[in-house]
Amino acid sequence: MTIITNAIKECQEAITSLEALSSANASSEKGLDFHSQRLRAVNTRVARSIAQLEVACNRMRTPQLQRLMQELHNCPSLPNLQKIVMHLPNEDDAKASDSGVQFNLLHIPQEIRLELGADVAEAERCFAAECYRSSVILCGRILETALHRKHFELTGNDLLEKAPGIGLGSVLARLAEKGALLDPGLANQVHLVNQVRVWSVHTKQEPFTPSRSQAQAVLLYTLDAVQKLFG
Repeated sequence: MTIITNAIKECQEAITSLEALSSANASSEKGLDFHSQRLRAVNTRVARSIAQLEVACNRMRTPQLQRLMQELHNCPSLPNLQKIVMHLPNEDDAKASDSGVQFNLLHIPQEIRLELGADVAEAERCFAAECYRSSVILCGRILETALHRKHFELTGNDLLEKAPGIGLGSVLARLAEKGALLDPGLANQVHLVNQVRVWSVHTKQEPFTPSRSQAQAVLLYTLDAVQKLFG
């Protein structure tokens, strides 16, 4: 499934949960308190899923779609979601970007799902616009977000807070020490992305512009590795 398909599915599930919970009655004071807590949690999930859908549909944004998104924000309901689905083009977003990317956001931890979804969508837009170096650089950001989250899940330590300057190679080494199942080629991917970052930042370095095939390979491998990391 593509990014937009996943976002629609997540939004549909969240709204369905909200509608079911809203129609349920709490039978006691204790039940009412628990019901209120669940309702707040589901409302948060709905808001996140709508924001995620908005990010996924960003490249297709039109005044009408923007209006429909606002209606969904104001009144999260399945009919309002269906209006958005009917408004989207028939071609799926993977064909629109022509990058061949299929990325299942539902496998990604909730805490980084929205951020990763935005970065993946932007990397696809860069690829479609033939900004291949920018697409590869965004792959570095995607890897950084995913690897730091995985390290936090395994250790409870947030390296972004305790060691903000740590390199991705060092994060990989720490993950390996903790027994994380890492793709064998991930270290080479990190090295390649880091090289593109360095060449892009330092003006005295020899400029490097990835070809379309190179950028596509980096993007596809990055997303596949992230999926496996949380799969």
